[in-house]
Amino acid sequence: MKKIISILGILMVLSMNIAFAQTIDVGSVPGDGFTYATKRVVENFRLFLSRDPTAHAKLQIKFLERRELELRFIELQKPERIEKGVSELKKYAETIKPEEVPEVLRPELERKLNNSLTRLLAIKLRFETDSNPNNDNALSGIMNAIQSHYDSINKVREEKNMTRLEVTIGTDGVSHIEGVVNGQTVRYDIQSADTNVIIADVSSRTGIDVETLKAKTTTR
Repeated sequence: MKKIISILGILMVLSMNIAFAQTIDVGSVPGDGFTYATKRVVENFRLFLSRDPTAHAKLQIKFLERRELELRFIELQKPERIEKGVSELKKYAETIKPEEVPEVLRPELERKLNNSLTRLLAIKLRFETDSNPNNDNALSGIMNAIQSHYDSINKVREEKNMTRLEVTIGTDGVSHIEGVVNGQTVRYDIQSADTNVIIADVSSRTGIDVETLKAKTTTR
């Protein structure tokens, strides 16, 4: 009975993978030569034209997801290109600087990085259990990509938890406070143009001492 269930489980996974390969449209993938190079040039041009930080980061995250989908497609349809797919995913993920991604988008970036990491770990497990002697070189690249993803995820988490405040003092005496204090988002207006009063107010709300907040506050 257990054997039958295992076989059914394998067949189910295979059918899901086949359905994915038939329905997903990833376009050209690593190893396609000129067409893939053109695809990447177009992506880079779109990033270059995107001057707004939020729009730029959204594009970066979208293209990161695209690299993961390309790797998934390669895994199912063109397994001989696994090394190229892993390499492209690793290189692209490393171009994203968490400190330049707006705070509101960092959770989404972390999710996409975790998705890619899960894909890499699954490939690693499959390669480790395969007796093919040619897998050793590929495993080395996969391990490097996995470590790189762990590093990127840690950087995103550090940025999320870092304390920083930006105070914008308005001409009407109302100041806008925005930032992160020990991982807690702070965003509100206060009827004061006095920086000392403002920081004291943030301190009372967050429990962080005034001197620490002063060192982490930018006023404009």
